[in-house]
Amino acid sequence: MLHNLALSPPIVHYRQIVPKIMIICKVTIASIVDKHIIVLILGLGITFPACFNQYWSVDKKQITITSYSNNDFKKSAQLFNLTSKDQTIINLSNVQEAAIVYRKIVRLSPFNFNPDPLLLGITTKDGKEIDLDLGNIDYQGLATITLYLSEAGAKVSDQQGILRLLSENQNLFKHFHKKWASL
Repeated sequence: MLHNLALSPPIVHYRQIVPKIMIICKVTIASIVDKHIIVLILGLGITFPACFNQYWSVDKKQITITSYSNNDFKKSAQLFNLTSKDQTIINLSNVQEAAIVYRKIVRLSPFNFNPDPLLLGITTKDGKEIDLDLGNIDYQGLATITLYLSEAGAKVSDQQGILRLLSENQNLFKHFHKKWASL
């Protein structure tokens, strides 16, 4: 009878096992969460600054250009207002001329999806030349900008007829890329 007791497994109460399992689970979950948070922070630190570039705004008196650093760490600090952004202010009365220009990119492949730049080229009275990206502007926005510049005394040129095309709701890409627009 004694030898049967030696072979039977010891009786362990569930209250002794459950706390040990919970401790193991907490440690494992905490280490997984810590690793994921670190990866998330590093990923955002690398990709977040790349989403922001220079931008500009205009009102009846001036153009304000806001630029960020090329260094991603400094750019992140600028985005969170920890350091100041670079701002250039151009009074509209200091603009000598402005030109609306659509720059057609030569496409060697139908898989080139980069947009053609639509720019507002500004020349100040002191000879400084600045290209401002108009992006996907509509007719109303571009007409307002040209009105502000004209009222301030700047000569505004639109040799490609961009304002007319936008007022007619024409697609600029299709207008300037007859070959690719027909595909």
